[in-house]
Amino acid sequence: MNHGRHIVLGRPRRPQAWKVMLADLLALILSFLVLLFSMRQVSYDNWRDILGAFSGQPALTDDRLTDRNSKASLEDGGRPLSYLETLLKQKLAEDPDLAQARLRLSDDALVLELPGKLLFPSASAQLLPSAKTAVMRLGELLSSLANGIDVIGRADPRPLKNSPLGSNWGLSLARAASLANMLRAAGYPYPVHIIGAGSGAFYTENQDLPMKQRLELARRVDIVIRTRDAAGG
Repeated sequence: MNHGRHIVLGRPRRPQAWKVMLADLLALILSFLVLLFSMRQVSYDNWRDILGAFSGQPALTDDRLTDRNSKASLEDGGRPLSYLETLLKQKLAEDPDLAQARLRLSDDALVLELPGKLLFPSASAQLLPSAKTAVMRLGELLSSLANGIDVIGRADPRPLKNSPLGSNWGLSLARAASLANMLRAAGYPYPVHIIGAGSGAFYTENQDLPMKQRLELARRVDIVIRTRDAAGG
């Protein structure tokens, strides 16, 4: 008598057909949604609000964005310039140390003009103590963005007296570098292009204004904010 174990081979069980069809349909729908998502530009503000609604956490304000949000904005080339104009106008109006700054929007850049007397002593590139605090606050705001930045120093055409910087061009370049270093110290994480423009703007801008006002407007530092595509970044 054979007491060995008997193994009965049967036909393998096949998964039910409707399950296979459902899995295929879900995969097709997911692929379609991914395709739609890749073909549109995501609104960061809408996405942030949606995440806040699901998590129960308040949405981050624009001056307290996280590094992750900055990197996401970097991939999109930075925030829209018209949006930044509105945001900066509000911030400047709230900051007495920056209230004299001027904003100018063009097709490819938003220019923040900071008067020289607000930032530096005469013929010097050392930031005033009050200016350091103001520029740090401004840098904290800009650091939450992914826009490209140029810093352009400008001067009036009058010769420098008793200055180690030697010329108006040297003064304009040193002032641009000083301001750019402060922005980096405040947390702006991307390269900052510095330019010394000397007194060039004096001869091309504000020609209809009195001489005293033209000289004052020529002494300034411009922070030029661009989308990173326009800045070549």
